[in-house]
Amino acid sequence: MGLKEKLLTLGLQPTELSEKEFYYGAELAELHPKLSKYDRSALAIAKFRGLVLLTGDAALRKVALSEGVSVIGTIGILDRLKEEKRCSTAEYRESLILLIRANGREVRLPMVELQNRLNAVEKELEAES
Repeated sequence: MGLKEKLLTLGLQPTELSEKEFYYGAELAELHPKLSKYDRSALAIAKFRGLVLLTGDAALRKVALSEGVSVIGTIGILDRLKEEKRCSTAEYRESLILLIRANGREVRLPMVELQNRLNAVEKELEAES
């Protein structure tokens, strides 16, 4: 099973841009030429459908926030999973370690943020034992 098929089985739904979203994306191209067409499309969809934009891209995040669109990234999702007790503290720690190991290769995340969270969770686990 390819990635596309796997994502579809997990609930990802293909969508099309509305006319309004399409023209908004074109406006964004003029205002923010460094954003890819995919970034512009994702931002347009999030803005006009009232959705949270999932991105780790700093430039896209900045534009989205300036447009009043809520944004969350990989680290934010991981934090939320822990806060809502959808993962254990140990699983959260392991996820941080895996992200740190992959950082700079498969993923690009702010290392300081990852390390600060790992330090905090290790203190938390130490206090629990």
